[in-house]
Amino acid sequence: MKNKIKSIWKKHSPIFKWQISGHHPKGPLVRPIDPWKGSIINGEKSFLSHPKLISDSYWNSFEWLRDLREIANKKAIIVSRNLVDEWCYQNSNWDDKTWSPRFIGSRLSNILFCYGTFADSADNEFQNRLMKQFSSQARYLELEWKNIKNHSDRLYALLGLMAGRICLTKQQDEINYIIEVIIGEIEKVINIDGMHFSRKPQLQLETLKISIEVHYLGKSSIKKVREEYNNILNNLISCSKMLQHSDGSIINFNGGSKFGKNKVSQLVSKSDVSVKALSGISEDGFARLNSKSTSLIFDMGMPNKDTQNWHAGTLSFEFSHGKNLILVNNGFLDIDSNWVNALRGTSAHSTISIDGKNSSSLENNKDIDRIAEITKKYIENTSKGDFASATHNGYYSSHGIYHKREITLNKQGNKISGMDELIYSGAPGAIALTAELRFHLHPSLKVAKALSGDIIIRLKNGSGWLFKLDELEPNLEDSIFIKENNVLRSQQILVNVPLSGLRSCGSKMIKWEFYKSL
Repeated sequence: MKNKIKSIWKKHSPIFKWQISGHHPKGPLVRPIDPWKGSIINGEKSFLSHPKLISDSYWNSFEWLRDLREIANKKAIIVSRNLVDEWCYQNSNWDDKTWSPRFIGSRLSNILFCYGTFADSADNEFQNRLMKQFSSQARYLELEWKNIKNHSDRLYALLGLMAGRICLTKQQDEINYIIEVIIGEIEKVINIDGMHFSRKPQLQLETLKISIEVHYLGKSSIKKVREEYNNILNNLISCSKMLQHSDGSIINFNGGSKFGKNKVSQLVSKSDVSVKALSGISEDGFARLNSKSTSLIFDMGMPNKDTQNWHAGTLSFEFSHGKNLILVNNGFLDIDSNWVNALRGTSAHSTISIDGKNSSSLENNKDIDRIAEITKKYIENTSKGDFASATHNGYYSSHGIYHKREITLNKQGNKISGMDELIYSGAPGAIALTAELRFHLHPSLKVAKALSGDIIIRLKNGSGWLFKLDELEPNLEDSIFIKENNVLRSQQILVNVPLSGLRSCGSKMIKWEFYKSL
């Protein structure tokens, strides 16, 4: 009821309209350098049709200004102005969706970064209309940002506030204050090494993107603030590179599939110094193994249940060779509850589940709450290659079982040796019947089962990898892969592991290999 009253007041109150009105300059007081290159493909779509046909988010964020800029002709400039006028006419008054802090933050920064291209040469009437809207939305953020609870939304709001202040005022102390606030907000959501506490690549990259834009907006700030900010920025970049495959794409853990590799590459390349990927194990438990042209990212961390739509993918991993993604997780698509829960589950990740259960319970029920805690983890560079090992207790309370996984990437980068061990602790619980070992494969691969039982994996460039398993026989099953909200058909290697004798023998060990054959 309280939120409804606030909405009505914002839409209709003369006091609110007065609060966000006032003097505005004829144009921005600064023209910051845009750190981003637009998408010519999206620019052409916007030029020929309408940005809203791509998505509401794209339309309301004004990302299309940057994309239309790539067309680089007068007609594209006119289309940009017409679209700006259309949006301003339709959304001149506050609206809970189009005036959300997230949209305003993106919109104001995109306007400012692109102003010199589409607006500087426009007539005074157009610039006046635009600056009036710009200043109204900036003033709204001044009123609202302290009341925003969600960390990500607040960062977007502060980005817009930063854009507003450097556009509308020359008061350096006001600009520096906002930078200090932003530093504080970023420090709340990242670990000391620069990894986002949510363990979500999506939020890692969003935070990095906002941080880079603030950096470019505030380059005129005092040296002390700039140096502190550079340290944070470089840590964010280092951790983002750690989560990046050799083809430039981001890992498909915890919803990382929303960022295309072109955007990821732009993000991680923005640093004043050469920043290397974080090595070893990150604070929240991601490990990266590298050798020659092969990179492997291993989830050795505990799920963060304080974040929305966290995934039960403990001890899953992905790997790529050259520009080819080979082993992946399913990804994430937020369209309905059935899809959400399925893609969050353990079976949507390249790891082991027991009797179809998730390694961490996804239900919000304290009576059945179960979380996969990492009991041991280890990584080292050996004479054979990079080695990583971790154990979780996600099945201890349900079955009395620990899951241990060891992975070695050899020095030549052409073989990944793995061992999964299910260890019975002696604790009470349900008797385990079957473990399901899954390896989800990228949809670009051609996959077949050989007469020997090995799985043949053919890459786009024609080279081949083999999957080999000791004792048990692998099978090929259908799977999916989510890429930028698109559902692609793929395949998975599925190994059914009988566990009927686990309690008597104490443990079950499964050894497997991926190795380059051609």
